[in-house]
Amino acid sequence: MAEGSKGGGGGVAIVVALIGVVGVLGAAYINSQPKSQTHHQSSSNQTAQTPPVTQPQPWLTPQYMGALVPNTSYSGADYTHLQLGNPAACASTCLAQAQCKSMTYDGNAGTCWLKGSVPPGLYGSNFTSAVKQGG
Repeated sequence: MAEGSKGGGGGVAIVVALIGVVGVLGAAYINSQPKSQTHHQSSSNQTAQTPPVTQPQPWLTPQYMGALVPNTSYSGADYTHLQLGNPAACASTCLAQAQCKSMTYDGNAGTCWLKGSVPPGLYGSNFTSAVKQGG
């Protein structure tokens, strides 16, 4: 029996050696293969998820009318005029029109003057003016 057990031990050693060789060959084969595209893309997606820093775009800035400035008349650059009841209504009308860049309301006559640019401001008793801001 001593001899039979010796022969059985030798067979186990051969099997263990073969498993070791297969493991080494398998690892070498796996390492020799190109990296999968799926793994590469997921790495790219991780870095692509951070949005780039961008500057504010002027067309995204909402427009609004600046403060109503009393006793100020913007002289010139008129493209139209209309009769309105107060400076706030004149400012709202200017804001609603793309061409309008500023307005002057004549409180004596009730006339709203819409302007295509921002001319120099002059003192004018009972005049109120404002400039469109943003976008």
